[in-house]
Amino acid sequence: MHSRRRMTWSVLFTFSALLASGCAGGSTVSDTRAGSPVQHPVLQNVPLPGGFELVDDRSRISSNGQIRFAQCEFSGRAERTSVYEFFKNYMPTGGWSLQDERLIGGVYELRYGSPTERCDVRISRSGRGTRIDIEVRPSADSGEAAPPPPKWPGN
Repeated sequence: MHSRRRMTWSVLFTFSALLASGCAGGSTVSDTRAGSPVQHPVLQNVPLPGGFELVDDRSRISSNGQIRFAQCEFSGRAERTSVYEFFKNYMPTGGWSLQDERLIGGVYELRYGSPTERCDVRISRSGRGTRIDIEVRPSADSGEAAPPPPKWPGN
């Protein structure tokens, strides 16, 4: 009886140890890093971190084939600092050069320019995740007479 009790405790201890190690592995650092770059169809040449989804009811896009205006919100789980590093690393691959960067009250703001457009990226906390706001519009020095931004409903 004594050996049977010892065996039961041994099995319970082993099972508990296996269960605890499995639960501890559920949240890894890679869960909070910005994913590999993806291309969203409405934001050509603007790399986005994988794992972020367009919040379409809070996004606006207008394009005539030559000129585009976009105000897009994306939501995901990666840490803000990881998303910040993502944009610093991948925006140049889309033809963008960093013009200005700021950190104000926990919000990262990056301004990029290309020969024809300007792209502003804001990275902020949103609930348990991260929010990315991206605004793309013609640059003032593109040489084209850019029309005024479209009138959005509610403006």
